[in-house]
Amino acid sequence: MESAPVPSVRLVVRSRRDHARPVTVSSATKPLMFADGVRILVDNVVVCDDFCMTSAGERVVFAGDYSPFLRVLVPGAVSPSGDGSALVAAGKFELAGVDVATLAHTGAVGAALLDMPLPAGFTALRYLEWSQRLFGVRAATAKLQAARALQRVGIPSLASRAVEGLTRVERRLFALAHAVVTEPLVVVLEDPLQGLDAPDVERVRQALSAITEGRAALVFLPRIAVAGPTAEFVAAATHLVYFVRGRVVFDGAPKRLVAGGQLFAVTACGGVERFREELQLLGAELHGGSHQFSVSVPLGLSASDLVGAAARTGAGLLCCTPML
Repeated sequence: MESAPVPSVRLVVRSRRDHARPVTVSSATKPLMFADGVRILVDNVVVCDDFCMTSAGERVVFAGDYSPFLRVLVPGAVSPSGDGSALVAAGKFELAGVDVATLAHTGAVGAALLDMPLPAGFTALRYLEWSQRLFGVRAATAKLQAARALQRVGIPSLASRAVEGLTRVERRLFALAHAVVTEPLVVVLEDPLQGLDAPDVERVRQALSAITEGRAALVFLPRIAVAGPTAEFVAAATHLVYFVRGRVVFDGAPKRLVAGGQLFAVTACGGVERFREELQLLGAELHGGSHQFSVSVPLGLSASDLVGAAARTGAGLLCCTPML
């Protein structure tokens, strides 16, 4: 019997007929992402504590220091965003109403990681087939779904190509095909346009449009932008969460984040309440926690105005970093 090891991060749920099926949850009744008091450990070290959020809509962007969240949502992910095992150690964490801590959500997720590693000796079609076969999908079904996924992202000609020889843009497109080969409820995308030139960006954008039609999406970006191709992810998002060192500095509608002016990630101590009040008097909008938060300042103000507000109120300004 033919066999081969395939390092896949895709997990699917098997039916009684040995047939892969996605978890189905009504998005009308459950938020795409829900967290209440979540603590995340990476290699037994707490990297995020007391994380809470309830997302709006079905296009959510996680920006900044997102690595622990990606690795929790995509178990076994091997990515440039970091190594180490991640787990939910406390709190309630759900994806589309399905528990993340117990890995019950994995059947609902398809992931396109940034430049995912591809083993030698596989053609594109065979890799997609074995990614399903290892989790119980019958051979005929796996072959049909693999061909369909390649067609959907516009790369049917790669079916017989060796995956180790794919170009950068072909690898990105192949990752998108891999993400949707079992028709998941949610697709997870890690910085899919990074390092691509204009023609390649357009190819990937078209593929992204195809795989996200009628499907919820979580997009992970190391930074946010208000111009350029990546900015479209932010503009199209229904919800955005920005992390700095495991803390949320912004949680809400993206339009509130990028509506003119400048944006800074701020960490302060001592006299913080007075400092925050002073910033609001200047017309700034604050998001996040009490000591670590984002500050959106109106046009005409800059970082020096934040430093001045801290000096006037006696607050210790530990960090003031541009976010855009």
